[in-house]
Amino acid sequence: MATQKDIARELGISVSVVSRALNPKPDKNAFVSPEMRRRILESARRLRYRPNRVAQSLRRGRALVAGAFLPVVHDRLVGELMQGISEVAVQENLPVMFYFGHGESGFEDFWRKASEYAHSGIITHPTPMLDREELRTYRRKGGKVITIDPYYADYDLPGITAIGIDDRAGGRMAAERLWERGCRRFVNCGDSRKRREGFEAALRERRCDYVQIEPENILEAVSRLQPTAAAPLGVFAGMDYWALEVCNRLQAAGVTPGREVLVIGYDDLELTERLFYPLTTIRQPFQELGRQLMTALIALLAEREVASFRIAPQLVVRATA
Repeated sequence: MATQKDIARELGISVSVVSRALNPKPDKNAFVSPEMRRRILESARRLRYRPNRVAQSLRRGRALVAGAFLPVVHDRLVGELMQGISEVAVQENLPVMFYFGHGESGFEDFWRKASEYAHSGIITHPTPMLDREELRTYRRKGGKVITIDPYYADYDLPGITAIGIDDRAGGRMAAERLWERGCRRFVNCGDSRKRREGFEAALRERRCDYVQIEPENILEAVSRLQPTAAAPLGVFAGMDYWALEVCNRLQAAGVTPGREVLVIGYDDLELTERLFYPLTTIRQPFQELGRQLMTALIALLAEREVASFRIAPQLVVRATA
């Protein structure tokens, strides 16, 4: 791995000049000309230089470690999230420690370990504990916090950046796809709040309404609404698990998903493309979310401001819609 000495040797300059140019928080009196800075940055990219965050933090008298508190969910999404976080952490030579749990007790266990690093940063799914005094003290001492904006509600705690998937956009994508396929009557299964709100908003623009049901009641809705291949019923399930329940019940009753009833799920979980009726779904780019979370945390550690934002999901078209 290239070092600042390698860059200095290639350009025939001192290591101190290279260090000043690459320092995200340079001393105001440490001047480097724009042309020299450009040459140093080009050399750093060419030699694949990566800053040693651990060494930098130790020179400042602090241990720099990131902690990530993630939900216990046994599917591909959390794995992709970890992969994205790890990719950026490796690129930046920043150690990251993963913890898994739910609720206040899980976060308290995580916090007992993470709080040892007073000048580090954490990535966490939201919890009311973030507004407790010890977390406010942690932030006042220099600790940084990034939250994963959840699908079930807007998360807005002053001073804390939230990054997540734009679930309202995902619900809108589902409604628009079903409309394009000729659906004029609609059902929403389950209740993922922001996804349902996006679905509802798109239908309202088209002067359509929908019926809210649980997945196990899909056959009652089909019996009442009498869909046909020419006038199919559009079903949006806010999670793939709910969509699979709908498809299983339809298939058992002799109704072909994707013909009289069009079904769209959410998450693009493992094997949904390999089902007897491959599932149309909304894919969440969790690996990219992980990258953005860690990139934002590193920016905060460098004392740069980061605004909250959401990443657009993607429609994956398969047999059921």
